[in-house]
Amino acid sequence: MLSGLQISSRVVALGPGRASLAYGRSAARKRKPGKLDRIFEKVCLELLGAVLGEGRTLHLNWSCFLNTRRSFSFANSDNPETSMNMMKTISRHPAARIFTFACTLFLLPTVLVAQEETPTHKRVSYGPEERQWLNLYLPSGEKPTPVFIYAHHNGSTADDVKSSWANPTLAGGTAIVSWESIAKVNGMSDFQKCAADAKLMFAWVKKNAATYNWNSEKIIIGGQSRGSFVSWQLAHSHDKSIVGIYMGQALPGKSFSERLLDPITKNAPPIFLAYRKEPGVVGDNHDPAHGLKVLEKYKELGIGDSAELVHSLSDTKNSEVMQFLPKFVRSVAK
Repeated sequence: MLSGLQISSRVVALGPGRASLAYGRSAARKRKPGKLDRIFEKVCLELLGAVLGEGRTLHLNWSCFLNTRRSFSFANSDNPETSMNMMKTISRHPAARIFTFACTLFLLPTVLVAQEETPTHKRVSYGPEERQWLNLYLPSGEKPTPVFIYAHHNGSTADDVKSSWANPTLAGGTAIVSWESIAKVNGMSDFQKCAADAKLMFAWVKKNAATYNWNSEKIIIGGQSRGSFVSWQLAHSHDKSIVGIYMGQALPGKSFSERLLDPITKNAPPIFLAYRKEPGVVGDNHDPAHGLKVLEKYKELGIGDSAELVHSLSDTKNSEVMQFLPKFVRSVAK
């Protein structure tokens, strides 16, 4: 459960496909919930439960029905850092309930962005070391599916696969393999181990393609930030089964080097790069200028039409760098 909810009047926990309500105690509590309160709560809970769907959990600090001055907050139980808090002064007038309902609908999409997708198969070993594991996310259907191999950003884990981009990817008929190595890379030694793990993981994916109904000839390599570095050698290994590269916040910081452009040849697979900030950004290691150098190399080789980059997503309504993945997969894995 969440911390920091000790003074809330009630905590709402939404589980797989349903909602449940638990009451706490508060020194500021003035009255017991009335019939109208319970009817309104039931409607909101069923709505939220239906939208969340199977396998997701959301916790709400929802005390706005009981006191004249109280908090209204959403939090992701898996990632408290993404919690949202909203303090409002709300009266007991019926209009306040309408306001609360509107806030629920308005904030829900933002909350869902932070939800982690539940793997079909969790913590599957691809090597002998403890760090060498992966999560598998499998779409429905009988036809062998393309595979997106994903490497997470620094300090996260392979569990960090957001539903906001995983759901449409799976719905489009593409499997996701999220792999682990050294979760936080510090220095060349760690990078080399991760690059070696990437090759081992890739061999495991191809070997087990039939088991999980994957099309071993339609593989897309990708990742975010750290994930772009540890996947870079694999992505440019000239393996014919790799039909595309999709990376967000790619090649960040001082680790970027012009030598990373050397493996790019005329036979390089199509590539899509997405960034939140603008080129030349100050105070952010994820400078799209690094990605633009990749595009320049593609153009020099006469394959500029197969390279694309978007930036400044933070200035749009959706800053998720993985949002274009389903469309990209459709274009390269026909």
